[in-house]
Amino acid sequence: MSEPFFIASYIAHVRREELANVKGIIEGTEFAEIPAMDEAGKLVVVIDAPTEGRLLDTAEEIRGVKGVLSFLPVYQHAE
Repeated sequence: MSEPFFIASYIAHVRREELANVKGIIEGTEFAEIPAMDEAGKLVVVIDAPTEGRLLDTAEEIRGVKGVLSFLPVYQHAE
């Protein structure tokens, strides 16, 4: 049997003046990646974690980054 996995995608709205900083923080966050973004401050963030708890902790960590105005879930899947 394969290892369980938990994946979720989020839309983040970020202050333009904080975009580079927020992007760097998210890219440095374990389990998180940014597959798409625009210069207006919208980012698609995917979190792929080994447990639901780690996924939720990672989402809360990103939500608390200075410059993140909103961080809303779009999709979540677990196997």
